[in-house]
Amino acid sequence: MKAKRYKVERDGITLYINEGMFQEYAGTISVFTENGSTAELSELGKGIEVEGLEKPVYFFNRIKCRPRIEGTGEGKALMIEVCKLADKHGITIFNPLNPYGKRDMEKLKSFFRASDFEDWKGEEGAMIRKPKRGEDEQRVTRDSETET
Repeated sequence: MKAKRYKVERDGITLYINEGMFQEYAGTISVFTENGSTAELSELGKGIEVEGLEKPVYFFNRIKCRPRIEGTGEGKALMIEVCKLADKHGITIFNPLNPYGKRDMEKLKSFFRASDFEDWKGEEGAMIRKPKRGEDEQRVTRDSETET
């Protein structure tokens, strides 16, 4: 993956995208906003595999939104863009959920299921999202863009 930086608008929110390499051996995808909200995917390092998942597999780091931003749609916009980028690059996302604060496991699972993540049987509390192609990709993007 070549390093690339650009911005997109989604539902009135400006998202800044970094697609690139980290320390020349692992890919990263970062999406962030002017308010400091972020979402990031990091390629599993060489020699690290998640049994039963085809490469490339990227680890999902938590979405971070400041409390005053919650409920504004920034987290959803970040998620839509991260999933579009994963689809574009054929990336499976591995997401071991980590509830914290007022977010319990079911709220987290519900949020990620809305972006086509599913429970992964290989690890308790983990979810995966396989890349969408063709009609599936269009459906995910279209459905996500029309939700309120």
